[in-house]
Amino acid sequence: MIMEATNKEDFSKFILPKIDIKTQEKIAKLVKESHKSLDLSKQILEKAKKSVEIFIEKDEEKAEKFLNN
Repeated sequence: MIMEATNKEDFSKFILPKIDIKTQEKIAKLVKESHKSLDLSKQILEKAKKSVEIFIEKDEEKAEKFLNN
């Protein structure tokens, strides 16, 4: 995004830190874990929404069965 907002000459004036490889790997690992957690939370939310829908439209027992599978 920053490349779109600035021209090459201005961008070349930015001071970018050099990050050692271990720190880069740690950051990459944390970002991957963050993405996995986000995906899992989306799955859990969808399952919760579906179970509430089943509970409302059918009954509690069927909603519990859905959650336990």
